[in-house]
Amino acid sequence: MTYPEALAWTLILETPVVLVAALRWRCGIARAFLAALAASGVTHPVAWSMAMAMPYSDYITWGWYAIEAAVCCVEAFILGSIMRLSTGRKWGLSILANSVSAFAGWVVP
Repeated sequence: MTYPEALAWTLILETPVVLVAALRWRCGIARAFLAALAASGVTHPVAWSMAMAMPYSDYITWGWYAIEAAVCCVEAFILGSIMRLSTGRKWGLSILANSVSAFAGWVVP
């Protein structure tokens, strides 16, 4: 998969999760859309570069987990700041959105 394809899939999968949460929590769709784009826009290029630079054996044993944990931390901060979420909501949303795309990344070749 190329980088543009991976980024597109990330946005296609994670943005609706953020938008549904915004509807449920009444955070504002425009603010949520901006938050989703900003979160993936900041973390995806770095995560992709790290994954591509890592030996495959390291990536599948510990690298994937480390990268996803770092992404969740940064995205929780971004989502929480832009959407004005509580600590629990920003962490839950970050973990849920990233779980959706991470799971898809393991299932879809």
